[in-house]
Amino acid sequence: MFSICICKKCFEILNVRKEALRHNIDELKFEINFIKLSSPIDPTIQIDTFTDVVLIPCSDSSSGPVHAHKIVLGSHSPVFKAMFQNYMKESKHVIKVADVSYVALRAFVNYLYTAEVCLENQMAFGLFIFAKRYQVNHLKAYCEKFLIAELNEVNAISTYTFSKEHNAKRLLDSTLTWIVDNKEQFVRSEAYVKLKRTNPGIVADILEDCFSNDLLILP
Repeated sequence: MFSICICKKCFEILNVRKEALRHNIDELKFEINFIKLSSPIDPTIQIDTFTDVVLIPCSDSSSGPVHAHKIVLGSHSPVFKAMFQNYMKESKHVIKVADVSYVALRAFVNYLYTAEVCLENQMAFGLFIFAKRYQVNHLKAYCEKFLIAELNEVNAISTYTFSKEHNAKRLLDSTLTWIVDNKEQFVRSEAYVKLKRTNPGIVADILEDCFSNDLLILP
């Protein structure tokens, strides 16, 4: 049978450390709760007293603005942080956002608060644009991973054109690889047959990109 003895001084030191750790844990819990605020799109907290920035989707005038907090946007996006620090000194900011829908804007802001998002293809495209524009790299990578995993003969062409338009190299390379690996299925798809008839230029672009990436060409 072994017994462990501990001196009074050591016991007091351990107690101090224990209290310090408990305090640190409480502080971390507080910070987590702060970051995971209820979504700013919840109408119960869309109150000017609590929010200090408004985002307006220019291409979707039928929907209302999205209210948020500068501290949350700036803490997750270096672009927002620089914007608030250097260019927008007024207390109430209005930011007009182009080329995305209200739904995507709302989902983007909600992600910055909760780190949660429900994706489908169109939403992933919209959120990728936001994530790249505002340098939210973890969301950008998540959208890319989702779009790559969802590649099929129906959406491969739209994913290809999106990748080219937004200079998304990883997504483009993965899409080209999928097209080549599934070329027989791809060239028989309704989307490809229609594309050859309506926009042969994109077909030529796909072939050219396959050549330049040393991939097998389509039959």
